[in-house]
Amino acid sequence: KTRLVASVEHQFNEKIERLRASIKDKQEQIDSVRRTATSVVVNNRQSVDQRRILAIDAVVASVEASKKHLWASSILSRLKVEEVVKQIDQPNMRKFIDGLSPNLEALTSDASVNLEAAKAQPYLTISAWAFYKAYTGILSYDYMRLLTLKHGFDPQIFTTDEKLKEAVLGALPDRDEFVGRYGASAYHYLLDDLESKLMAELRAIVEGREEDALTIRRAQAILDAVHSMEINLETRRRMDAAS
Repeated sequence: KTRLVASVEHQFNEKIERLRASIKDKQEQIDSVRRTATSVVVNNRQSVDQRRILAIDAVVASVEASKKHLWASSILSRLKVEEVVKQIDQPNMRKFIDGLSPNLEALTSDASVNLEAAKAQPYLTISAWAFYKAYTGILSYDYMRLLTLKHGFDPQIFTTDEKLKEAVLGALPDRDEFVGRYGASAYHYLLDDLESKLMAELRAIVEGREEDALTIRRAQAILDAVHSMEINLETRRRMDAAS
């Protein structure tokens, strides 16, 4: 009996040791996978953060480059374009327009700067991109209108603010009445507000505030989806029980 007990105990201890060894191996494998996954996540996060910084730099550079058209926007905000068009062929009006824009053709947009800014879109928030597009869109639109006037044409024939108005009101929905009352002349007076909101949004991205809010919204969306699924399952269970 003693030998039998000892034999069983020995076999049991061997199995326990093999089980412990197996658990240890599994744990080491799990730890290895966890370390690898953590490393990948950290590296990806660092890469995304770096891209965000570059994206913000590109947008700020594009905004600063577009400011060379500020004076054109300022002029058009005070100019009655319809009245100018009526007298566009008059010598005095031609002289007046030329005096406003002697070096206009030399102030074209920098395509490379705009391209870098376009690449930034996936790394910015929707709001930041909306403010950026509205700001640069106003300056580009006013520049093209003044350029058209300089060459003796009616800007309304060659340019339209339909998409620009949509972009501006998408970024500043509370300015609908103002834009409706003053039309294209109103856009210039929204530039400071758009720039302030853009810079505030970019700071929020750098500080991670927007990402934290996005994480909360995503988590809440998941919880809502799970709750909805649970309700559906419970409803089905009750229907099955009733049938």
